[in-house]
Amino acid sequence: AINITNNWTLNAVAYGNGTFVAVGVYGNAYTSTGGITWTPRPMGNGEALKDVIYAENMFVTVGTGGGIFTSPDGIAWTRRHYDYGKTFTHVVYGNGVFFANGYGGLRSTSTDGINWSTIYLGYGNNLYSVCFAKSMFVASGYRHFYYSSDGVNWNEANLDGNPAADHIVYGNSHSDKDEVLEYTLKVIEEDKA
Repeated sequence: AINITNNWTLNAVAYGNGTFVAVGVYGNAYTSTGGITWTPRPMGNGEALKDVIYAENMFVTVGTGGGIFTSPDGIAWTRRHYDYGKTFTHVVYGNGVFFANGYGGLRSTSTDGINWSTIYLGYGNNLYSVCFAKSMFVASGYRHFYYSSDGVNWNEANLDGNPAADHIVYGNSHSDKDEVLEYTLKVIEEDKA
């Protein structure tokens, strides 16, 4: 998390269409074209925004109150989903699908970022983190990893030793969490064969 002004904590940053967007507590968003000077873009909803991405020519942010918001520029935001008492923690995009997850087994998908279909799987089905890699969504739960090609139908990956990861990413970096994800992807490929 980073702090910009007023000691408001920001939780995530995304880049798209020449603009950085950072989101955080109290429904605060900030935009920057260079990453040095930031302009406040208060959304006025008071909700803690947990994650933001840029995909399909729009920013998508998720947070408390079951909030999902979209913006073409990071300045003007439109609420797309609301569910008081629920919290989305992550949002990703892949295979033409937006996928958001949160506490209480909260999961939501959208093919356009505008209309969302949401299900609740209960607190034993929390996903801590999700990413899109090698044409599939990969998610971590408490000592469980799951994979899906569409964000709706999920399979559990059978991993030796039940490794845990509270945040997973895929890219050119190398860390212990990346090694767990690489191992997970290898096991998934073997399971699918």
